[in-house]
Amino acid sequence: GLSKREEGGELLQYATAHRWKRCRGVHPGYQSRRALWSVGHAFKGTDIGVGIEGPPPGWQTPSPVTWWLHRFGWEVVAGEYLKMAYYHLRY
Repeated sequence: GLSKREEGGELLQYATAHRWKRCRGVHPGYQSRRALWSVGHAFKGTDIGVGIEGPPPGWQTPSPVTWWLHRFGWEVVAGEYLKMAYYHLRY
């Protein structure tokens, strides 16, 4: 799969080719911060507005209140903090 950074670049190419004025991505809540940062970084300097929409919590999206009570929550949410740190240092 593509990284969030690569997704941002591909979305920018598509949005530019189709002359979009704004677009919104859909990502699980725990990925939304990194996804918005990546897309915002890719679209920096353009006049295209970007946003992120999250689906409701479910089996693929840990609840923002109880994620820390489950192993899956630690795997995905805690992992996102490490990925965000990496992205900020690398890009």
